[in-house]
Formats: sequence, C-alpha cells, structure tokens
Amino acid sequence: NGFGPRYINTGPIDSVSVALTQSMREIVHVAEIVRGMLGDLWKALKTDDEQLAFAVGQRDDQVDLLDTQIKRFLTRQQVFQGDTGHPAEQMRQLRYLNELENVGDMIDKNLSELVAKKVRLGADFSAEGWRELDDIYGKVVENMLVADAVFTTRDPVLAQQVLRNTARPNQ
Repeated sequence: NGFGPRYINTGPIDSVSVALTQSMREIVHVAEIVRGMLGDLWKALKTDDEQLAFAVGQRDDQVDLLDTQIKRFLTRQQVFQGDTGHPAEQMRQLRYLNELENVGDMIDKNLSELVAKKVRLGADFSAEGWRELDDIYGKVVENMLVADAVFTTRDPVLAQQVLRNTARPNQ
C-alpha cells in the first residue's frame, strides 16, 4: 500500500465545489505532514538525532508527490460557464499549496542538513541560544496553525494576525 492522496478523487466529478472541497482537505493533509516534519526536525535538533533529521527530509518526497497530484487535480477541474468564484478559489488553493511545498523544501534541504552538521561537529547552543530557538520554534508552529485556520476558514481577522506575526517575527 503506497503513499498517495487521501481525499482527491481520480474519477470524474460533477461539481467543482465538491472537487475544491476535496482538494482543500488534501492540502490540509499536506500541512499536517509539513508540521510533523518541523516538529520532528526540532526533536532531532534537541536530541542530536541525525537519523530522525534524515527521515524528516525523506518526508519531503511525500509533500512533493501530493503537491504534484493536487496541482494536476486542480488544473483538471472544469470551470462551468458563468462560474465566478471557483477560479479564484483554485488559485488560492494553489498558492497555499505552493507555500507549503516551499516550507517542506526548506526543512528538507536546509534545516535537516543543519541538524546533521550540528551532530557531526558536536556543536551545541548556549542556554540563552536554546531559549531563543525555543521561542522562534514556538512562533513558527503557532503561525503555521493560524495559517492553516485562515486557509480553511478564510477568516480575515486570523489572516491579519498571520501577517502581523510574519512582519515582526522577533516580537
């Protein structure tokens, strides 16, 4: 039983609304994988677990697979004549999916390698450095959760919170 999409239907779909709901659920699945990657990478950093860091990087392959499948699915959906809202929703979903895929790539290509380098060098952080990293990690996780909520609810107040948090990451 190989890894693959859970929520998108490969057969014909009569309703664009149903298709967009399926793709939204699959994108939330991608977000869960990326958050799991980040959490495990943090654990690997704290415990000097190079194998876990490597395994985290491997999960980016799952993100890449789902990214490809969801994009293919979304671009196959026919927009019915007179349909004004669906193209905008397709683009909104594609943009968020692209951001998630970029985060997965950063975790895989940059952060996983930094954990491995830290382990190989036997390096460590000061107590103050760990506190700063803990704070940054907490803010990133919070922003990811809020961004997921914004994606699923389209709540403009939450969206403003994400924008404020990303504009001033050290506050």
